[in-house]
Amino acid sequence: MAEQYLSVSRTGTLLPACVYEAPVWRYLLYGPQPEALDNVEADPAVPSQPFTADGVIIDGIAYVKRDLAGTRAAPRSWAQDGGILYVHYDRGCPAWLFLSHACGSVIGRSTGKTRFFGGQKYSAGLGVKLKYLIEADNLEYSKMKLAGGSYTIPAAGEFDSITGILGNNIETSYSLDGVTKIPLGSMFAEEAEITLGSVTIKAADRREKLNVPVAAEVFAKDGYPYMKEAYYGKNKQEAFGFCRGVPAVCVDQAEVYADAAKTVYKEYRTFRAASVITSLSKVEVKMTQPETGQNKDGDVWADQTGSQSLAGNGTFTLPAGKCLPLLPNGVPDYGNEPYEVRVTGTFRTNGTHWAILAYLLETAMGDTWQGQCDAAEMQAELSGTGTVGLFIEKETKVFDIIQTLQSSGIYGWQLHDWRGKLTVRKDNNARPALEKKIKGIDILNISEVGVSLSMNDYATTVQVEYQRNYSEKSNNVLQDSSNRAFLFPIYRNDKTYTAKSCLESETEARERAGGLLAHFASPRLFIRGIRLFGPQWLGLRLYDIIGVYLERELGQEKPPLMLMVLSNEIRRQESALFNNAQLVYHVLGRGPAEYRKFGGNIYIKIMRIEQDISSLVTTIDGIYIRDIAP
Repeated sequence: MAEQYLSVSRTGTLLPACVYEAPVWRYLLYGPQPEALDNVEADPAVPSQPFTADGVIIDGIAYVKRDLAGTRAAPRSWAQDGGILYVHYDRGCPAWLFLSHACGSVIGRSTGKTRFFGGQKYSAGLGVKLKYLIEADNLEYSKMKLAGGSYTIPAAGEFDSITGILGNNIETSYSLDGVTKIPLGSMFAEEAEITLGSVTIKAADRREKLNVPVAAEVFAKDGYPYMKEAYYGKNKQEAFGFCRGVPAVCVDQAEVYADAAKTVYKEYRTFRAASVITSLSKVEVKMTQPETGQNKDGDVWADQTGSQSLAGNGTFTLPAGKCLPLLPNGVPDYGNEPYEVRVTGTFRTNGTHWAILAYLLETAMGDTWQGQCDAAEMQAELSGTGTVGLFIEKETKVFDIIQTLQSSGIYGWQLHDWRGKLTVRKDNNARPALEKKIKGIDILNISEVGVSLSMNDYATTVQVEYQRNYSEKSNNVLQDSSNRAFLFPIYRNDKTYTAKSCLESETEARERAGGLLAHFASPRLFIRGIRLFGPQWLGLRLYDIIGVYLERELGQEKPPLMLMVLSNEIRRQESALFNNAQLVYHVLGRGPAEYRKFGGNIYIKIMRIEQDISSLVTTIDGIYIRDIAP
């Protein structure tokens, strides 16, 4: 059985920082000594004095060890002199500007003897109750199925200062040879419970930490003294990519005059649509005062494209005559409220999923997000997912925005933890199949594996929403019923499936519809609960396509069935009716080998992976893709 290892990054081993010499900061190391953690056996390889730091990690970035002079000269470096640790932060930022910094000793526990890897010590006695879960819905990608569990660590007082653990990442690895560590996943310490004999740490999914809000700032009078009073306290909206009909807010309505003497009217009004406006392709103004003699039919959106000018900081200006009511003499009513304005354009990032996700992860994790994510795989997986636009009207967590983004393109995708880093997998049936296949002998519970079908997994008509107009809260809709003539006679179920996307072109919407039509046209067989043992299956990933042999042999040497019968040779006697009865045994089932076709030999797409760390059992669910060629 593979050994398991747990690393807990601690901050409690360092006293608060103080300035040494700008921009270098100084910490005092104060234990605990590594040998104090060994409750199994004394190990002379572990020095008792002094306590030496093996490495410094700041927000996921490993700093370089140098001498003190080198640390003064180079950022992202550190040095140690006795019990003093010197750290040169990136850009000289003081420590309290970081949300968290994980520095100092790293300790751990394993299921076997005390071992050492890369200067880290692992003591025996780790009790693990943890299952990693990666799961995706068949059609809807706007939900993340989160993993969780707990670690129970035997302790004799060394974890009494538990506050240094909370919030830090917990990385779990396994080893087959006792030397090479293979990372399995990473979570974070959410809760801890201390008793006299142990500490239990509740681990939570790392994606839960993506709870940093977007559009959290509100309009305040000190920053916007000339706004309409009703806007104070409202959120400053945000937008990403190419968005249509984004409502704009006037931020200088009450600033009527251009001079202090109040003799010259200001000839423009300033509007804010998002924190960053890259370009505006359309500006519309809603004329709402027919009593002036204009637009007598009521509300009319007048196209004022070309009359606006970008002002910076997510704002643009419009001439007063284009956005204010006009007096009977044709002069703008400078003291009146501006008309409602909406714009179409590109905001903050381009409309690719990768650009938007990268910004969101940086917002949630800071500058070190690439060290905590597999950015190269993310970018590769998100290619071909289409261009989208997202408008955030009120405070929304990064976690929730990412969930919306996952369902918004040509392909759905899932953000999850893999090998200790966040990454992305795209739901693509054209992904090449894995070379290895799952044979019947590999499945621990082959008699329990089920194949299921559901009417909910079929639709005769597909609708894809696209090109959302955010001020009107409406979408264009592409509808395709080309499956109906084929599927309705089979399932007798006339059903429409609507995909809510944020795609910006009809071509991309049609591509999304084509994928859904192909999805519904083939059998939607679900294979659930395949249990596999061993480290060779720990590398399976969400949306992997793998062959599974479900035509299983019932056995050439299956045991015979013994059937006992009462013979019919009975002699009637006066004293006993059945005193001459005979017991005869008949042997059944000695025929040739028998096979049962159960689901066939097929390729499946993995939709759910659950890994039990303690038993090394991997359980998967999959959906039928195609048959394995004979």
